[in-house]
Amino acid sequence: MSIDYIRLASLLPALKADIRYLQALEQGQPVPTVMVLGKSGQGGASLLNGLVGDVGCFSEGADVSGARVQSETRNGVRWMMAADRIDRAALEAGQAGADVLLLVHSFRAGMLDEAEVALAQTLSAAQQRTGRPCMLVLTRRSEAQNPALEARLLEDVAARLPGMPVMTLGSVGYMQAAGAPGVLLRAPGMDALAARLARMLEARALSAQRQHGRAVLRAALVDALEALERQAGLRVKTLRETRQARARAYAAEMDALEQKILARFEEAGVFEP
Repeated sequence: MSIDYIRLASLLPALKADIRYLQALEQGQPVPTVMVLGKSGQGGASLLNGLVGDVGCFSEGADVSGARVQSETRNGVRWMMAADRIDRAALEAGQAGADVLLLVHSFRAGMLDEAEVALAQTLSAAQQRTGRPCMLVLTRRSEAQNPALEARLLEDVAARLPGMPVMTLGSVGYMQAAGAPGVLLRAPGMDALAARLARMLEARALSAQRQHGRAVLRAALVDALEALERQAGLRVKTLRETRQARARAYAAEMDALEQKILARFEEAGVFEP
């Protein structure tokens, strides 16, 4: 039996992101997919360019087909970036079928703002439910040039996002000789991140992750639908009881009015003994 995911999302709007993720899992992903989320200018494009080894593959703030999502498949992995999207739309547009979610934030930007923290908390909670990996990647550490600020940022992340995996990267560099194409220099920490992603996207681990995610999401949606059905049943019961109570009150009011009228007729001598 096919599932009407649009109808399901309309019934359970709070679970729209989970429903889209389940839809992607049920339909099957041909290749492993990594999605980068975050504000424009936080180093997301440089991060992806470093991972794929191509200087010009991704660009900050590019708008593709109005969806603001860039996508490239390289070396058997689909790499995606949602430019400047950190609200609920970031959970619903483009990344529904992602196997790994990376939230980027630059050391140069200072502390995470409330929207970034909220998104990170949502991603972390989803990881605990479904097993889909997420990670906070702090970029451009070498450009911050403020050890005290770096320490405060890391302390703030640890306090506000306990359990959220965090990796730090230096700055991506480019080396170019006159008249020659640019050569991408790996940022400090990039090799460690690439190795960690490779373990996450290994075929056996990825298959187990997707299977677990499907099972968890199916069970969660069944529970949510059953709860919705119970609520609907309670509303119907309450409505029926309210109507019955109103009917009883109306009947009692009519009986009282009738008795009052009869009593007045008797006082007026309308009825003969």
